[in-house]
Amino acid sequence: MKDFFENNCDVAEDLLPLYADGGCSENTAKLLRKHLDVCPECRKYLKSVKRMKSKLLEDDIPDSAPDYKTLSKKIKRRRKIYTSIITSALILLTAGDIIYFITNDR
Repeated sequence: MKDFFENNCDVAEDLLPLYADGGCSENTAKLLRKHLDVCPECRKYLKSVKRMKSKLLEDDIPDSAPDYKTLSKKIKRRRKIYTSIITSALILLTAGDIIYFITNDR
């Protein structure tokens, strides 16, 4: 069978990232493997795609990524503090209003 991608590496290059991820069908993968056997440019391109993919996976989570558990605890703690402050302020305002109405006869 003649190379499906013969003289048309553009189509092969469009499919190679999908091939590198294992996301193309078995038939497409077979055709690409046959093309890669005879095309050094596409082999070179596939290697660069794989290098780029591994580099992206390495850089995906930086070493300085925040600890989300700790961050979540801080947010919950702040929420409790703010809730306590607002609740205390409302209690004081309510108590002040009650005292005002009791002491001021109409």
